[in-house]
Amino acid sequence: NVASKYSPKGALAASFGDLVASLRAARASDKAVAPHRFRRVVGRFDKKFSGYEQQDADEFLKKLVEGLGDDLSGRGDGSRPYFEAPQVVDGACDMENVVPLNATPAKTEAATAARCLENARRREDHWASYALLGQTRVGLECEETGETLVKYEEWTSLELLLPHSAPRLEVFCRVSFRGNRAWPVDIRAALSDHAARGSYPTIGDVLDRLAALDDLVDDGSSEKLDRDSLVACRVDEEDPSAICATLDDDERVDV
Repeated sequence: NVASKYSPKGALAASFGDLVASLRAARASDKAVAPHRFRRVVGRFDKKFSGYEQQDADEFLKKLVEGLGDDLSGRGDGSRPYFEAPQVVDGACDMENVVPLNATPAKTEAATAARCLENARRREDHWASYALLGQTRVGLECEETGETLVKYEEWTSLELLLPHSAPRLEVFCRVSFRGNRAWPVDIRAALSDHAARGSYPTIGDVLDRLAALDDLVDDGSSEKLDRDSLVACRVDEEDPSAICATLDDDERVDV
């Protein structure tokens, strides 16, 4: 679609096709492929991906699919059409010619969902855009009147929270010893109990954790740091060896 106003006018699809062909040829010859042209075209399509900064892979995939869909559509220079999405209000579809007469509640919702998905596919206009198309059912109910509303929302990517055994909170700090200020020790102190409670740790909590560590005193003994001798300080940003402020134990740690 060289007339599109919303894509690189076919250049993205062409460069992506060349990249796929190069990858296939490289697989047989066991050679590496440098996608320089493809990267330049993507950067012209979206300035976010033109530099060397790290970007989210999911955002890149969505932008690539969107650009390929525009490049390969037969829409010309026109914009994407708008289709009104039907909804199910109190068990009935709010638009005509969507649900068959005397349909059951389940068939009413199924027909409404199918029409919403069809509208999304007609809007995208090419399989490259709607190949990853999904749909979510959203149900609402008014507590006062009991009225219900069911609608369907389309998406091309769905974010899911990864399971984790327990919440974690770690504080990075640099410990300097009075007898040897030239060789500080960088410590990562875990404060899992505060993460589980959802509370903010204080400077005193961090110092308590440091005092409980066994491997900070490097003299071959199993002694731990004396908690009363630990003092938290804020160092100068321009000169990390200079102390500009002493922190109170009850001061909250910025996380």
